[in-house]
Amino acid sequence: MGDSMKRAMLVGVAALVLLAACGPDSGTVTERKYVRGYTTMSRSCHKSGRTRSCTNRPVRHRACWEIRFRDPNGRTGKDCVSEARYARIKVGDHYQK
Repeated sequence: MGDSMKRAMLVGVAALVLLAACGPDSGTVTERKYVRGYTTMSRSCHKSGRTRSCTNRPVRHRACWEIRFRDPNGRTGKDCVSEARYARIKVGDHYQK
């Protein structure tokens, strides 16, 4: 992978992180669901001189009681909450992180 491709990927990841951070902190609950935990694989490559080595390693994503919500401006957000809090929140309720 060339340096320009690495830079493009880094910029893309940074943009996604910024977009996620810019979501609303509160709004009307539009959806609620349980998301089971799952595992994906991440490939990591390193180059030392002319030698390049790659490894695959598991990335575990924890189970989540997910609340999705929309603010008055139409921006959407989501949050993982405890099972007890999830049980108290219904679609249409106001949600505050």
